[in-house]
Amino acid sequence: MIGREKKRLISPGSYLAVAALLPFVGSLYYFVFAGDSLLGRVCYGLVKGFTLFWPLIVSYWILKQPFPLRQDSRIPFLRSLVEGGFVGLAIGTVIFFAMMTPLGALARDSADAIGGKVDDLGIRAHYWAFALLLSFGHSLLEEYYWRGFLFAQLVTRIPRYWAHIIAGVAFSLHHIVICTQYFNLGWGILLGGSVAIAGILWSILYQRHGHFWGAWISHILADLALMYIGAQLIFP
Repeated sequence: MIGREKKRLISPGSYLAVAALLPFVGSLYYFVFAGDSLLGRVCYGLVKGFTLFWPLIVSYWILKQPFPLRQDSRIPFLRSLVEGGFVGLAIGTVIFFAMMTPLGALARDSADAIGGKVDDLGIRAHYWAFALLLSFGHSLLEEYYWRGFLFAQLVTRIPRYWAHIIAGVAFSLHHIVICTQYFNLGWGILLGGSVAIAGILWSILYQRHGHFWGAWISHILADLALMYIGAQLIFP
């Protein structure tokens, strides 16, 4: 009886709130307060472990549901990948055009800070290996977590448009933390917050396709564009 009462007291929404906010709170610690200390690295690893295992824990042991949730789709799998690629190329094009605007000058002014972080992480000599790992591996983890879990759960509980917005904003929060380390607060919020738009586009792809593979292809291309620009900044 006590176990059942506890289950009623803790709503599924609380597990989703933890999912939406913990990566943001963790990024504040490991990126702002702890910096390159051992505790910062440990916290970073724990947050990434959380994003890997929390969807499984919530789905199988708490909500007693399969993971990922099945989504209806009449789109052939290959077509979903093509659509994801098209969206990714569109995002990458926007990123490249943004570098021709005053945002490009702002990014170039921050090149020393970005290069310093690359040196702190010890990845300058292995930049492209890191870039490929981030673009392919880390983007897969993010799609698995933010679209395959958080958005998929939200859309079963709240109106669709709110699920897109909440999942997109939650996805952008830790990007805001990162951007404010290289740009002033206003630009950091604007640039990091713009990631919410990409997150919403990817959750739309997820809902349209019934899986996150098309969104993953899109995410890969967007990250590769950013990594290429990063290389232009730190290896002039």
